[in-house]
Amino acid sequence: MSNFITYINMPAIMKVSVIVLTYNQEQTVARALDSVLGQKCDYTYEIILADDCSTDSTPDICRHYARKYPDKIRYIANSVNKGVVDNYFDCVLDARGEYIADCAGDDFWTDEYKLQKQTELLESNSDVVLVHTDWMYYDIKSGDMYPPSTTRKERTLFRKSLAPPMSLFMPLLAQERKLGILLNTALYRKSAFMSCYDNDPDLFRNKEFTCEDFQIIVALSRIGSIAFINCVTCCYTVNGRSVTNPGDYKALYRQYYGSIQMHRYIQCKYNVPQSVVYNYHYRILNYLFAQAFRSGDNELRKNTLDTFKQMDVRLSLKSWIKRILSSHNTLWCLSLKLLNP
Repeated sequence: MSNFITYINMPAIMKVSVIVLTYNQEQTVARALDSVLGQKCDYTYEIILADDCSTDSTPDICRHYARKYPDKIRYIANSVNKGVVDNYFDCVLDARGEYIADCAGDDFWTDEYKLQKQTELLESNSDVVLVHTDWMYYDIKSGDMYPPSTTRKERTLFRKSLAPPMSLFMPLLAQERKLGILLNTALYRKSAFMSCYDNDPDLFRNKEFTCEDFQIIVALSRIGSIAFINCVTCCYTVNGRSVTNPGDYKALYRQYYGSIQMHRYIQCKYNVPQSVVYNYHYRILNYLFAQAFRSGDNELRKNTLDTFKQMDVRLSLKSWIKRILSSHNTLWCLSLKLLNP
C-alpha cells in the first residue's frame, strides 16, 4: 500500500511522466530531483516521486520538494517496502504521461534539454518506441566522472541513430558489457510498454527477478525501433550503496541471482541459443560463486553449483579452487579469515 500525496489538481494526461524512485538516499535525492526539475520543455511534465519506506531523512526531503513543487511532483510514501521492481512498475501503471522517463534517486541528469530533444524525436518518428543517449559514470567517493568503456562493436550496435525492431534483441541478451543501454538516459512510449506488460506480466512482476530496467529495454527492442541521440544526458553513480551495490555478499548474491534468473526466463521464452548467452552466464555465475564463497553460506554455495549444472556452464579456475576449499569447513573458514583479516 502507498500514501499518495498531491497538493493541487494536475491534468489527467501529461506529455511526460518522470519516475524517481528512492530509498535511504538522503545525500543524493535532492540532486536527482533538481536535475529533473531543471528540464526546459515546451510542455508540462510530472514527476512521480516514490519513497520505499526510507529510514533516514529521505522522506523529509521528499515532502519538502512535493510541497515546494505541487504542480510538478506527486509524492508516493509507501507504507510497506515494495522493493525496486514493484515500486517502479506501480509508478509506471499510475503514470499520466504519454512517455515515460526515470532518474534513480542516486543519479542525476546533466542536460536540461534531455526531455525536449527526446520528445521531439518520438513525436516525429512513430515507429520509435524508445530513445536513449550516452552517459557518464560518477564516482560518488572521488567525485570523478568518466565515460563508459565500450568496444567498437558496442558503439556500432547500441549507438546507431536508429536500430530497427529485433536488431538489438540478441546483442542485449549477449551482454558483452554490463550496460548497453542505460534506462536512466531513455524516454519510452507508455503505450508500447503496456502492450509488452499486458502480453507477459510475469516478465515484469516475477518476485524472483531483481531489476526493472533490463526487461523493459529487451521487450521494447522486439516491437519497435530504438533511437540514439549522441549526447550525454545523465550521470550514473558508482561506488555508493545502492540496489546494485548493497554492500554485503549475500545481498549482492540475491541481486545478481535474480537478474540471471530473469535473463534465463527471456532466453527460454524466445528460444535463444545457448551460444548467444553463454559468455554472460559464465561471467555472472562465476561472480555469484565468488559472493557465495565470501558469504560463508553453504546454501548459497549449493544453489550456485546447482545453477551451473542447470545452465550447463563451466566453473572458472578460480571458482573450481573455491569449490574445493569450500568443500571442507576448516579450509573454508581459514580462507575467509585470510580474505577478511
